[in-house]
Amino acid sequence: MYNNYNNIKILNGLEVVKKCPGMYIGSIDNGCGLHHMVFEIIDNSIDEFIINKGNKIIITIHNDNSISIQDNGEGIPINIHSIKKKPIAEILMTILHTGNKFNNNYNIKTGGLHGVGISVVNALSKKLKLIIYKNNIIYKQFYINGVSSNKFKIIKKTKKKGTVIRFWPNLIIFNYLISFNYYILLKYLHKLTFLNPKIKIFIRNLYNNKKDFLKHYGGINSYIKFLNKKKKIINKKIFKISVIIENINVDIVIQWNNKIYEKIYCFTNNIQQIDGGSHLNGFKKGIIEYFNNYIFKKKKIKNDDIKMGLFGIISIKLCNPIFTSQTKNKLISQKIEKIIKLITIKKFNTYLNKNKKDKKLIIKKIINSYKYRKNIIQLNKTSIKTKYNKINLINKLANCQEINPIFKELYLVEGDSAGGSAKQGRDRKIQAILPLKGKILNVEKANFNKIINSKEILFLMSAIGINIYKNKYNIDKIKYNKIIIMTDADVDGSHIRTLLLTFFYRKIPKIIEKGYIYIAQPPLYKIQNKKKKYYIKDNKNMNKYKINIAIKNTKLINKKKKIYFKKKMFKKIIYEYFIIKKEINNNKKYPYDLIINLIYYPLFIKFNNFNNYKIIKKWLFFLINKLNKKYKKNFIYYTVKIIKNININIFELLFCKHIYGNNVYYKINCFFFNNNKYKKILYLNKKLYLLFNKNTFIIKNKKKKKTYSFDNTLNWLFKNIDNKINIKRYKGLGEMNPEQLWESTMNPKNRNILNVYIKNVKYANKLFDILMGNNVKLRRNFIKNNSLNIININI
Repeated sequence: MYNNYNNIKILNGLEVVKKCPGMYIGSIDNGCGLHHMVFEIIDNSIDEFIINKGNKIIITIHNDNSISIQDNGEGIPINIHSIKKKPIAEILMTILHTGNKFNNNYNIKTGGLHGVGISVVNALSKKLKLIIYKNNIIYKQFYINGVSSNKFKIIKKTKKKGTVIRFWPNLIIFNYLISFNYYILLKYLHKLTFLNPKIKIFIRNLYNNKKDFLKHYGGINSYIKFLNKKKKIINKKIFKISVIIENINVDIVIQWNNKIYEKIYCFTNNIQQIDGGSHLNGFKKGIIEYFNNYIFKKKKIKNDDIKMGLFGIISIKLCNPIFTSQTKNKLISQKIEKIIKLITIKKFNTYLNKNKKDKKLIIKKIINSYKYRKNIIQLNKTSIKTKYNKINLINKLANCQEINPIFKELYLVEGDSAGGSAKQGRDRKIQAILPLKGKILNVEKANFNKIINSKEILFLMSAIGINIYKNKYNIDKIKYNKIIIMTDADVDGSHIRTLLLTFFYRKIPKIIEKGYIYIAQPPLYKIQNKKKKYYIKDNKNMNKYKINIAIKNTKLINKKKKIYFKKKMFKKIIYEYFIIKKEINNNKKYPYDLIINLIYYPLFIKFNNFNNYKIIKKWLFFLINKLNKKYKKNFIYYTVKIIKNININIFELLFCKHIYGNNVYYKINCFFFNNNKYKKILYLNKKLYLLFNKNTFIIKNKKKKKTYSFDNTLNWLFKNIDNKINIKRYKGLGEMNPEQLWESTMNPKNRNILNVYIKNVKYANKLFDILMGNNVKLRRNFIKNNSLNIININI
């Protein structure tokens, strides 16, 4: 190994970080390390709050793959270092293991420990901008690939204090996977505001103008209430420890709920340890020892019975904590374990003696957990084993020839009819088929006994080779590394797919974490155009296909043969027109014919014009005359009244649509003219207003036709298309023959399948609770609040 000594390299400064970034920030392939860089800077700002030097942090995700963090702390020192002869700020940015936390006299309990955080961020950034507000002056410096590109510039005078760091991660180091996730950052910031009451944190995303302001006054008491929101609480009075022992601040809160799993979040100096460590071990040992020695002396209560449904937060603050690595995922300071164990036993004894009602409820919960565990064991010995063995005898699964799970695929197919076609059309070497009859059980609502008595779930468990027992299973025993859910492209198919995903997420979550679950994308349409055939996934793609054919060899011209639109713009306008038509049609609040015609009429009415009676009257006179002229042949006409809303001092419009002797009223106020739908109409109006007149013509393949509106143009174009191509709409997978199913959905060379993964675990849990759980009111409110965001909802 050491024979060729000329090959031995010595890495200096920040080069070691660039060569081995995983040592300092974690994985660079899944976004973990990228966000850890942001956390490092935020933690420095939190340290300023701890020492009472600042109370506000602003995080901004910019449009150019950069992010900035600003605080109102003391500002990084700008003084010249006595030995290095450089500004201290530049030394902190460019040299590892620098900082005042290495000083023996430093006795502040902050998150920074190794003196590498900000220098690591600089090392892994293509560019970094540092702005310091200090000594009534603004200082600015840039760094390129970790090296300062200029000396500190004095910009101007200021009364502000603080630091702004904006960095652009190095695309090459991160394999071009640069995408700051707003919700990952938001989740992290939520925790910080709970742990640090009174700190103010602003976050905004300039990509989509999403922004949040975070501030919590209740500390970790509010945090535990937030975690237990929408859960059935066992002990109403929160168990709380808040003490200082041997210069170590210990804060612990816990509550039991009705869940069958535990969740304890651990923090040291505001930094979360996802792998726990000494503080978590000390707490668990203390709580378990107390119950076994003082409450359940003779009963065979196990640790899992006590921890079931236990939710808590452990937050400690100490000087010089010891972690396993720079990522600080696990605390290994030995003395912490003993301190927390002893204080937990003492305080829990006091808590239970003072709260007799909660004591009874907690003991009852633990006994019920014990009974639940015993029942599971019994069921596992009898029900599961017998049924699991019998299920294997039923010849429903059409297996494949391959033995290695890496190359095997299992298709979960809706219905026996589609299952038959899939069995005939598949690649028998690698593809197995399991037809599912109807909708499987909703495991979010069902108890374990009901789950193991479900025939379809037993089929499923038998096929994939995993047996669930108290959520414990061996994922390495799985028979297929690709499990593809293939259901019809309709409401029932969506429901079956959702039930299957609920089963996998709740009972075998590792199957999703490993990336084994996929969703097939069967086509809704088959198109035969001359000798070529195409499979189209859905209505959206069908419209795209039609639009592409419609604009081929098509021109929109005037009398002087001037072409109005180029191909790309024509395509965009048609697509926008379809979207706005659909949105207006689905919204029954406003009359369709009134709103769609705003595209063709001059829009000199604006949001801020609704306090000017003359402008409104002039606009309405023109609009109503045009509408009534257009629709009088259909016995439809409009009238309108201008009404003043005295509460907000603006005018509102009351339209009346007279149709065959009936009157329908619609109220439109200024807020309509400030929403997204109106902005889309405004965009189309700018393109189409004054375009259609007596001298406008549409030409396609040498055919020429005079056109008076965009609707008229599109109707003529699409009528020509429908006459030339053969479109077949599939109602379900069962309508496809084996050859069609193979061509469109199962052939690995050209199929379209989606890999299922969890982007935000906390949000996913919340969604499954709301949409698949027992609380009908929550589900109804969710649908009510979000239905307007969906263009094509089908319930």
